[in-house]
Amino acid sequence: MTNVLRQLVLFCIIIPVFKALNLNEILIIVSYDAFRNEYFDRGVTNFTNQLRSNSTRSKYMLNIFPTKTFPNHHSIATGVYAEEHGVTGNGFYDFELKQSYNYSYEMFHFRSEIKPIWILNELYNGNSGCMMWPGSDYLYDGIGCTHKRHYNLSENFHERVDEMFEWILDKKNPANLVMFYIEDPDNHAHAFGPESPKITELVAKLDKTTEYIHKKIMFHSLEERINVIHLSDHGMDSMQLKNVIDLTKIVGNSVDFYGSSPVLQIVPKIENELDKIYEKLLNVSNIMKTFKVFLNNELPERWHFSNKYRVGPITVVAELKYGFQDMYESAKWYEKAYNITVNENNNYGVHGYDNAIESMHPVFFAYGHLIKEFNEIEPFNSIDLMYLFCEILGISPPNYLQGNREHIKGILKTSEMSKTSRWIVLTVSIIISTILVSIAMLTINYWRRNRANVPTYLYEHEDTILDDTKLHGSINSTPQSTLATSSTLFNVA
Repeated sequence: MTNVLRQLVLFCIIIPVFKALNLNEILIIVSYDAFRNEYFDRGVTNFTNQLRSNSTRSKYMLNIFPTKTFPNHHSIATGVYAEEHGVTGNGFYDFELKQSYNYSYEMFHFRSEIKPIWILNELYNGNSGCMMWPGSDYLYDGIGCTHKRHYNLSENFHERVDEMFEWILDKKNPANLVMFYIEDPDNHAHAFGPESPKITELVAKLDKTTEYIHKKIMFHSLEERINVIHLSDHGMDSMQLKNVIDLTKIVGNSVDFYGSSPVLQIVPKIENELDKIYEKLLNVSNIMKTFKVFLNNELPERWHFSNKYRVGPITVVAELKYGFQDMYESAKWYEKAYNITVNENNNYGVHGYDNAIESMHPVFFAYGHLIKEFNEIEPFNSIDLMYLFCEILGISPPNYLQGNREHIKGILKTSEMSKTSRWIVLTVSIIISTILVSIAMLTINYWRRNRANVPTYLYEHEDTILDDTKLHGSINSTPQSTLATSSTLFNVA
């Protein structure tokens, strides 16, 4: 009798707690670097195209300027423009720190109050997994990803997916957020150009990766908890070396160049020569019409690129299909790394152009437990995504976000509960369970106190009152085939 009561208590208390703990949704953010929308039309993405049609999708996303990898991945992860998070390029000169930076701790720590989503998730007692996502190598106020894989090209795409699911299924610290990055088609498109058959092969390979992620979700029966967002940071276009603009022929060695085509930061070596150098560049720009030149106060407002510490004082931006003299060095590197022959007519992949250009736009589609099916929404800004991430993870959005929450409202089936609401549900569940257990205990105690009134000769043993198989009489003769078992309920196909 005592054992039965204990089992009842455990059942009534543990099950609601278990369910409440499982209110935590899982979010996977998958980024295929430089995956442009046109790739879906090449006839090699059959699975992805079907998945997209069943998902919430947009024709494209509006990314930030410059349409480079590090700035855009950090804007996706923080919900602010480059002028705010400070990652103004894949490389830049910082006037405050008086040093140039490429990929580094300093690059991603311009404003300490701005935290990427994987850090916010950790602060909300979640476990983040970061698979080679730009910026995730570094700690933010001493906090990092629970699970992390540094950039490693030797690990193939499927191995990365396997490791991601190991994080999600980890018994001690299961990841509820994974930032999953793949460097292609960007890596190869730079060397071969986005129109190359080589890139079509890579796009087909990524289609298989998308399918593999989906199969792993189904295999592990995670479809009732998981949400997957597929996106890219930017698109890609092509240029040829015959369209290189050699700025050294205009300004000589009087300046230092930072960044890479098609956007360069120009810093005069002698500060009081700024106006002279600017006028030279502007005059040639007006004649050639192949690039534009800006002082900091002339940068278009829609770029949100006004950061006096990490931008300018002169910014040059090439027109589509053009690049600057740094492309000569890049071509030499591609020749060695990919064993290709360099000539002026080769197509090379370039991105970083004006974010209003269609070929620079990234992709977006999402599916999962909380996400609407067969749903097309209007294009939106990539910085809006932070509201979506926070909604799914139950995180209060930071007040510094620059996106628009209204733009993502059409994505979710319902507005997901906040962490506070989940704890309220958990508390109420425990209270109700306690009341039910108390009633059960009172009922059983009442039953036991009145057992003395039942003739003992009806039972074989005094402790068999809860076991109807020990009762004498007609109950014992009931055919076993007529007794229903609860296990049948779990065998429904």
